[in-house]
Amino acid sequence: MERRQLEYFVAVARLGSLAVAARELRVTQPALSQGIRQLESHLGCELFHRVPRGMQLTAAGRALVEPAGHVLANLAVARAVIADVVGLKNGTIDVATLPGLVMEPLADWIRVFRATAPGVRVNLRQFDTSDEVIAAVRLGEAELGLTISVPPPSVSLVCRRVAAQELVAVLPAGTSVGEDVSVEEIVGFGMVVGGEQLVAEILGFGAAAASGGQLAVSDLVAHTEEATGRRIVAVDVERRESALALILAGVGAGILPRAFGEVAAARGAAVRPLRPPIVRDVHLVWRDAPLTPTCRAFLKVIDVL
Repeated sequence: MERRQLEYFVAVARLGSLAVAARELRVTQPALSQGIRQLESHLGCELFHRVPRGMQLTAAGRALVEPAGHVLANLAVARAVIADVVGLKNGTIDVATLPGLVMEPLADWIRVFRATAPGVRVNLRQFDTSDEVIAAVRLGEAELGLTISVPPPSVSLVCRRVAAQELVAVLPAGTSVGEDVSVEEIVGFGMVVGGEQLVAEILGFGAAAASGGQLAVSDLVAHTEEATGRRIVAVDVERRESALALILAGVGAGILPRAFGEVAAARGAAVRPLRPPIVRDVHLVWRDAPLTPTCRAFLKVIDVL
């Protein structure tokens, strides 16, 4: 069994597609497929069902996912420890994060860390949901993960609350509004949102509570549209940076992290606190296992260890 075969397996298991995994790993699809089959031959079982829409894990494949991630992560730790012993200072640290957490608090942490360890490269991987961030850390694809959700108790990860992030209302320049703004008022302008997760964060505070439980994003949108009698999402984009550009262009209004609001205010947008306030906890997660020296140094710099 080779390390590369495990890397191929973990990527395909996460992405569910040979083509997408090949692009991410920067290998040809035939080479990736051959590596998976070699691993299956070595183990004596099929790890995936080949279906028209992609690759689905078999029972054996599901059992291998977490151990394979642990093996890859432990190999990375071993290489980093040896490098540290022989005095190399050009290591790397892989960090998984939500896009909305890069500007605050992650950017400042990286600035401070790079000042103390200029030879270390930081690899940032951005995911759309907290579940994807947690999965990347659990599978050994990242050493650290920055998320707004706490991992389930059954997942063997360490979790620390490291910050609080306030969301604010961001409206086109010249918009006439009061000192603070409710979600219902923002809906009236037509919302520009950066991905499903933020829609859930915004609407979930009112709609989920009113329904007596957790709702899917589509249900949250439908619930709020029914209550307001209007279509609430004008534009839905994948990245929050794009949402900011559209709001500045006057397309609609949005609810964004305060750091994005400060950028928008400097460019003339109307930025207001929300009524009631929406503040979300930011959590840092890592595997409950030995850490690389660079990872330990990063955690010390941000005063977590």
